[in-house]
Amino acid sequence: MAEHGTRARYSAGCHCDECRKANRDYERARTMRKVAEECGAPAALVDADPVRKKLMQLRRRGCTEREICRITGLSRSCLNNIMRAHPRTGTPVKKVRRETRDAIFSIESKRMPSAGQNIGAEWMAEWIREYRTRGLSVACMSRISGIDRQVLDGLLHGSRRAVKGKTFHRFLMSKPALDKRTGRNSDD
Repeated sequence: MAEHGTRARYSAGCHCDECRKANRDYERARTMRKVAEECGAPAALVDADPVRKKLMQLRRRGCTEREICRITGLSRSCLNNIMRAHPRTGTPVKKVRRETRDAIFSIESKRMPSAGQNIGAEWMAEWIREYRTRGLSVACMSRISGIDRQVLDGLLHGSRRAVKGKTFHRFLMSKPALDKRTGRNSDD
């Protein structure tokens, strides 16, 4: 549960003086933002789709969730709210704060991970599953990419969620050969 003196604690049901003051301050700031927007100031909330796409791009390039949080100062729950569908409505958020968007777009997207850094491998696992459904065996993928068969098996079956940077890089370098072997155009 959140600390006393925060709006989150007030929303959770605590109505002590500190939490009521935090809620009052929040509501006052929200009202001021609405008035400013009506007077022509830029909107405080912006479309979430470009932010979601940028986060997916960063994840594909090897940025971990923890690293994105560290660089931007955002919480994991904030990133999860942007990326995942809401449990009740089943749809992802439509708007995010302008500051959140600016923080995420400030990350340099061309960075490469170090060889020993752990990288989330969801993207890589999706490709391995697709290659498998197209008839490529794990042994063949291992031969082409030079990646240990046990690593590929772990990704295929979901028991491995991260790989080292050098493994990720090796997969990226072998992807055109894997695409060619399955008859898939690498630009797709």
